[in-house]
Parts: sequence; structure tokens; C-alpha cells
Amino acid sequence: MDVQAAYNRLVESHPVTLDGVVPSKAERKKFSADDQRVLYERWLKAQMKLRKQHDTVMDSSQIRKMTRTQKWKGLLVTDVEGKGKGVVATRRFQVGEVICDYHGRAITAKEGKEIHVNTSEEETGYMFFYKDKRGRCMSMDAQKEYCECHPEMQTVGRHINHAGEGANLKTRLYTVDTDGEEKDVILFIASKHIEVNEELLFDYGVN
Repeated sequence: MDVQAAYNRLVESHPVTLDGVVPSKAERKKFSADDQRVLYERWLKAQMKLRKQHDTVMDSSQIRKMTRTQKWKGLLVTDVEGKGKGVVATRRFQVGEVICDYHGRAITAKEGKEIHVNTSEEETGYMFFYKDKRGRCMSMDAQKEYCECHPEMQTVGRHINHAGEGANLKTRLYTVDTDGEEKDVILFIASKHIEVNEELLFDYGVN
């Protein structure tokens, strides 16, 4: 049996879904022992393509409006046992929905590291490091609970806690045009279906 035929039989038995698990090695060997690794890679690639197609990112005008107003819906900052502050959903979110942004001022990674080093351990952890579309190392600074542009509003994204395998959010770098100036935005996208009262979590990517 050729690889394509084996793969077709595999997906008939184990359909590719948004949040499904790749069939185990033992399961893949049932369809082709010699090509089980190729079957793994094809199934995973098909899942990633499906997830990309399913992403329902807002258009630029919506993102610009929401990052400016910070009036994200369906989110509640609350006390989470053993973690301090956290964010839970007050409505259901589908895979691919934009949840909110990691709101702060974009600075260089060097500046971010300097702030991080000079911040007490109790107050640190609100610096999001990333590379912009030009490949420059940057940081989104959300150290202050009340930012300069929203001095009377507690922004939500900075309170989202860490999880590795249990994360239900992924991050995406987005650029919006604000009065002729490009601005970096870090968006949180639902990577799984999220239920009411479920805590929102993403992988910080650091130890």
C-alpha cells in the first residue's frame, strides 16, 4: 500500500480535527509500519492547516477599536486559588476567536530586560518579549496595572496566567495603523473551545 492510500485510511479512522490528538505510533503502524512517521507528519500538517483556516481574527478596524478602548467582552479579572489574580471567561469562546490583547507600551528588549532586572520579584512578570515583523527584539511593557493611556482602567491581558500543556490561548503579533503610524499588538487567540468560568491560560515560553 502506498503512503497516500495509507494516509487516506488513517484519516477515515482518525479524522483530523481542530483539537484532536495525533494518532499514536501503534495506531499509525496498523496502516503502514514503514511510513508511520510520514503519516504522523501529514496528519499534524493537516491539523495545523485546519486551525489556520478556522482562525477568525477581527479585521483591522475592530482590533484598532478594541485595543484603543480596552472594552473586551466576556472576561473577568478575579482571584484564582494559589495564583493570585487571573482571568476567567464569562461567556463561551470558539477556537480562533480573538480574546483580548496583551496591552502595554512597545519598547526594545534591552529596555525590557533592564526594567525586569530592576523590578522586585513580587512585581515582575509583566514583560512580554517578542520579535517584530522586522526581526527586532522587542518587549511589551505591562508592568503598571494602570497604563498611561487608560489611567482609570485595569487592563485584562496582563493578568492571564501561565500554563504549558493546559494552555487554551495562543499569541499572535498583529500590526495596526494608528493615525498613520504602525503599532504592534499582541493578540490572544483561543486555541481551544473555552467554556464559561474557565480560566484563560497561555504558555509564557520561559522557565
